[in-house]
Amino acid sequence: MTGRLRGDLRGATALEFAIVFPVFLLFVFGLFAGYSLISCRRAMDYGIEKALRYAIVHGGGGSSGVSSAYAAAATVIWPDVGASSVVSVTPSSFKSGDTVVVSVTYGWAPPAGLTGSVNNGLFNAVTLSATGSMRVMSP
Repeated sequence: MTGRLRGDLRGATALEFAIVFPVFLLFVFGLFAGYSLISCRRAMDYGIEKALRYAIVHGGGGSSGVSSAYAAAATVIWPDVGASSVVSVTPSSFKSGDTVVVSVTYGWAPPAGLTGSVNNGLFNAVTLSATGSMRVMSP
């Protein structure tokens, strides 16, 4: 009887599928989460670049214009990043010759459809931060 069961291959495909499919799904969901994370960071960097350019071109003024420039630019790449980021501009008022520093933080969470809940131990929420600085030149 044992020899007959050893040669029986019925169900082998189902067993292989049951072992491989969860690993494959985890890999695919990891790709989606990784893409989301990288795109959010890219949006932050692009927003900082545009905010610093705004500060240089407009030379003076306050931080509200710089923050608006960041939000508009970051929204182009990833809409939630432009709307939900916390932007700080130092100094809050600047003139020609000053160095303007733009710092941004954003609370990234994995796409909700992938994990069901944000903090499930598999894909945890993280805080992304980015900083850029540039000297304001006279127009």
